[in-house]
Amino acid sequence: MRVAILDLGSNSFHLVVYDIMHDMHFSVVCRRSHGNMISREEYQSGRSGEDAFKNAIAAVNDLVCHARASDSEYIGCFATGIFRDYPKASAFFDALRVQCGITIELLSPEEEGKTVFAGIRNFYTWAHEYCILDIGGGSTECVSVSGGNVRWIKSVPLGTVSLGRMCRQGKTERGWEKKKKVVLARFEELFSAACQETYRVCFGVSGLFRNVASCIATHAHDVGCYNLYPPCVTYQEIAGIAEIMCLKNDSLNSRESYSMIEMGTAVLLAFMKRSSLSSVYVSDISSREGYLYRCFETGAITMR
Repeated sequence: MRVAILDLGSNSFHLVVYDIMHDMHFSVVCRRSHGNMISREEYQSGRSGEDAFKNAIAAVNDLVCHARASDSEYIGCFATGIFRDYPKASAFFDALRVQCGITIELLSPEEEGKTVFAGIRNFYTWAHEYCILDIGGGSTECVSVSGGNVRWIKSVPLGTVSLGRMCRQGKTERGWEKKKKVVLARFEELFSAACQETYRVCFGVSGLFRNVASCIATHAHDVGCYNLYPPCVTYQEIAGIAEIMCLKNDSLNSRESYSMIEMGTAVLLAFMKRSSLSSVYVSDISSREGYLYRCFETGAITMR
């Protein structure tokens, strides 16, 4: 059975088309993505306008057309992050329903955490005591798992898009340190909950982790290379990348990708330090695979 999953995230819109076997194993047929022009314009100017709205609809329509051209029998669509606070979210979803013929499910922070957990649980069956950290574009979720079940989910309405914008606004050394303290204070509840646990394993499931790991694998020459990352990265390696990102950010006049990685790694390092983690597994499995599994679990998709 061929199924397409469309993920409308804060940084990017992603389409993945899967072939599903009867034993629920799957293979990826194709991937396609577009940048989220709504969040990019918001990043650059602090607001998003009508052009960004129309460009975002066009990007989603392209992905839906690609899914249908791939002979997908079902297209599952969900949104996260900035769409929970985007003032035009309802109008945007209505436009997608009319123009593209799809219905978008807007996941709450808790639903997003459960969706990521569904993917990790079904793929990494050897893990029973662990945490999942998802530093996305519009929010950050942490899922604590014990005995193969969710113990708690914590969410902070800050992700790499908003963190990067904060970084751009205070790029003197003194301003940066002040901004970092303000940001980390917003994550205190999450850090406090994590430091009460003893995790042997932490899975990092967002693009931030894959970008950081790619930088490590390629000696920080290319933040956009997704295909070379190692399965596990250490605290020391991440700290080294954070320092390089800070230098690149200054020298490149706060380019967007470096700003977001710089602030994202600051949050990641603080989390690892507070929870006594020495390394993080960089997971291929994300909310897209989790949503795929949940569609079968809830009966939205029935195997044929």
